Amino acid sequence: MRDEREHGSSGRPEPMPVERGGPTISSAVAARLRADPTLWTPFLVAGCLLFLIDLCRQRDSIPAVTGIEESTVHVSYAVFPRGTTTLHRPLGALVDLQQPLFWYALGLEIAAIVAIAVAGWLTMARASDEPFQPNRFLVYVSSVFLLDLLFRVVDAIGLEYTGGSLLVELAILALVMGAFVRLFLVPVTMLRQGGIVRPVGASWRYSRGHGLTLFGVIVVVGIGSWTLAQVPTFVRVPELGTVLSTTIAGTVHAVSLVVLYDQCTDE
Repeated sequence: MRDEREHGSSGRPEPMPVERGGPTISSAVAARLRADPTLWTPFLVAGCLLFLIDLCRQRDSIPAVTGIEESTVHVSYAVFPRGTTTLHRPLGALVDLQQPLFWYALGLEIAAIVAIAVAGWLTMARASDEPFQPNRFLVYVSSVFLLDLLFRVVDAIGLEYTGGSLLVELAILALVMGAFVRLFLVPVTMLRQGGIVRPVGASWRYSRGHGLTLFGVIVVVGIGSWTLAQVPTFVRVPELGTVLSTTIAGTVHAVSLVVLYDQCTDE
């Protein structure tokens, strides 16, 4: 077991440790959020900023697509803590834009990613009982940028399996979910481990034996993120879904990462 540090001088509430046979993940996350309500603040601020960015995307002349579909249920999960936005800008929309419009659109996308990255860093740092390495902040932000770019490139290319075999589709889904489970802790290990490869290896190692728990968190956070983004469509203000989803799903995801990291490394 690692040593627990006192935080009397900083004024921060001491996070509750999660031990084997102790509280469930959901109750441990809820306990930390009750003990320190300021944990909601970073993603609330990020959600409000993303709300304004969604309004800009809706009103400008550059193509944007909806981030939610009412006809189907989605597991809207990302490796790094974030919510589901009601609008997003496809990579192809930035092609052939005149310079002023291009820099405007690019600035919106950069601001959105930075807001999510900073909120995730602040929430995990606040929820953790051990300080993060300050020099890892730029690594964390850069990783969020690169992953976002990767998903946009994949979306632009349109990679999709169309073989029609249910067994093959299930096998691919199992591989993807297996990768998500083993990489679930990457955001928090990235803030504790040096280098680029070591955080991935640490997440892979620490997640061993916790597959079902991590899978459950992924599904709950993913469906919750999508559902929360849908709620405001019933009051005809869909952009508010961005605020709701980012604030709740982003915060719960970030705090869950810290709780699960504590559990996995304490054993």
